[in-house]
Amino acid sequence: MRARSLLSHATLTTVFEFAYVVLATNALLAVSSLPLLVLLVTTDPLASWPALAVALVLAFPGVAAAMTVFREFSAQGRIGVVRTYLRALRDSGARAAAVGAAVAAVGVVVVVDAVGLWGERLGAVVIPVLVMLVALTLVCTPVALVLVVDRPGLRWPAVLRTAFYLGVRRWYLGALSAASLATLAGAFALRPALAVGVLAAPLLYVAWANSRRVVRSAELSGQPAPARG
Repeated sequence: MRARSLLSHATLTTVFEFAYVVLATNALLAVSSLPLLVLLVTTDPLASWPALAVALVLAFPGVAAAMTVFREFSAQGRIGVVRTYLRALRDSGARAAAVGAAVAAVGVVVVVDAVGLWGERLGAVVIPVLVMLVALTLVCTPVALVLVVDRPGLRWPAVLRTAFYLGVRRWYLGALSAASLATLAGAFALRPALAVGVLAAPLLYVAWANSRRVVRSAELSGQPAPARG
């Protein structure tokens, strides 16, 4: 009976600590992605998409910092969320922003081409390719951010190459991450307050945990990604 009581107390403690991590991380993400949130709330995304692309790049360091919080919490169980988040912004913010720039570039290409080719005969061929490009980006992006967080010595071009390699090779593992990010992107576009206040940290946690599994599965299988460069 006493053992069960202790187990129950430990379980409840873990649940409350995880809830605190989620709430605190959501608040920090809201602050670090404030330019993106303001644009989504106050402008028409179809008209302001160039500014949104820039704001998206600026939001990526906060996403990488959130992944660092998840990693430290998984390893230690109790952490200083704000301290860990701010340290991660300093350590990995620039490389995370570089990943964000690559994602924003893909987004601009997709938006411009899709709008220009919509209703055209060529669009019937090109638009499905653009959809596949978006899906590949959703799979590879969280892998790239995991590499940014976990491999600080890995150069940015190698991060992109490795993320692409693992994303394509283990697309079946990355599908859940892609679905989580797609859900979060849709929530940001339709209900920014709900996305930041409730959904951001849990969905990012799913994307982080699954993408970290993608990276570790490559290591355990003895098939390392082409990380040099």
